Amino acid sequence: METGSLITQGYRWYRRIAIALVSLVVMVTVVMGFGLWYLNHYGGLRSWMENRLSMIDENVEVHIGEANLFLQFSKYPIEVKATDIKIFTPEQSVTLPEAYFGFTGYDLIFGQGVPRSV
Repeated sequence: METGSLITQGYRWYRRIAIALVSLVVMVTVVMGFGLWYLNHYGGLRSWMENRLSMIDENVEVHIGEANLFLQFSKYPIEVKATDIKIFTPEQSVTLPEAYFGFTGYDLIFGQGVPRSV
């Protein structure tokens, strides 16, 4: 076997691996982009947040006007913005114009969101 054919075969494997990695990155990006678009446009995030916040106490009911999920390069790479939040209890009701919640990967795994501003 010649040295040139071994180099060519090695190059082919590197090229195949590079194409596979690029394809994987593209597929993951498309799936994440579709998921983000779906959550932001069909109210899935809003209804999930309403259910989770209403579970805090059986006498609390929460309604959220709009909720959006953002991805960014910062201390908290995942941010949720909720607007027109109405919290109803038997004694009173509270309206918040908007709230921001920041999450890291660790926060999502252990369910610990960080309210950034309310």
